[in-house]
Amino acid sequence: MAQAKGTPRKATMLDVAEAAGISRGTVSRYVRGRGYVSPEARRRIDLAIDKVGYVPNAAARMLAGSPAQNVALIVHEEVDLFASDPNLTGMMVGANRALRLRDLQLVVLIAGDGDLGRLGQTIRGGLLDAAMLASARIGDPIIDLVRQAGLPAAVVGRHPELPDIPAVDVDNRGGAAQIVGRMLEGGRRRVGMLAGPARMRSALDRLEGFRSAAGAVYDAELVVEAADWSYEAGLAAGLELLRRAPDLDAVFGANDALAAAFVDLAVGGGRSVPGDLAVVGFDDSHWSRRCQPPLSTVAQPAEALGERMAEFVVRQIDGDDLTGTLVLEPTQVVWRQSA
Repeated sequence: MAQAKGTPRKATMLDVAEAAGISRGTVSRYVRGRGYVSPEARRRIDLAIDKVGYVPNAAARMLAGSPAQNVALIVHEEVDLFASDPNLTGMMVGANRALRLRDLQLVVLIAGDGDLGRLGQTIRGGLLDAAMLASARIGDPIIDLVRQAGLPAAVVGRHPELPDIPAVDVDNRGGAAQIVGRMLEGGRRRVGMLAGPARMRSALDRLEGFRSAAGAVYDAELVVEAADWSYEAGLAAGLELLRRAPDLDAVFGANDALAAAFVDLAVGGGRSVPGDLAVVGFDDSHWSRRCQPPLSTVAQPAEALGERMAEFVVRQIDGDDLTGTLVLEPTQVVWRQSA
């Protein structure tokens, strides 16, 4: 987000680290008074603080004695999608569980595209010790807001363009390839996909896994991108896919909500699942179990993702430098009656 005209940007710990030629983790230890910092490093940090005009935020100043230490889980989605997405709520549960062990308070910030100005004010307000980004998009402006505030951060998703922010992800490519390959083992040859929004790295990875597994039967015309991850978006994308290829015999939904929407469309249109049409999804969410027939899908550990993000920000608060860290959590195919 652009800085207001005439308002100078506040210096951050990252500015201090660059000016001192020292890691941000060492600067964090010094500012927060936690962990060992050598006398020479202290001298260089003091000089850098004077040079860039850094003032620790309120949370950093009060960290040693404050009873309320806040870590934000930032979700870049509309609130109704957050409420219906079991992965996001699972991450929230996992993160809260891990933060409680350190007496840190989880604060959930939900921001649609029209809320970024308000979110930026909250992030810069000085009451957050760290930020976890649960639904970061490619080139997401929220990442810049967090960086400008100098907050320790962690992100869900494989973001090669963000080497300085530790990340945790699931094996989206491998999970997608595995379940699509198993579906095609039954002899299906006219296979389509309801893809997730291309602004999300996970959607691109699942599309790559689908393309890899489909091999010679892959047809780009049979891939329809959904507007978002919701059931309603799946209905719209599913109608378009059926319009393009009414003779489909297999479909991969990039998440369970998209796949469940397609099952409802197919069954409502008089086709049998899995007799005429095999359908598989991704997530092993409540959508997979409420679907009729129950949906074959890929399970991912949403709560473990939240716990890992919390671990990453706590370690940075303690002064660890996690630059370049990427952890991939495994996925598992759950085979049910839809394919």
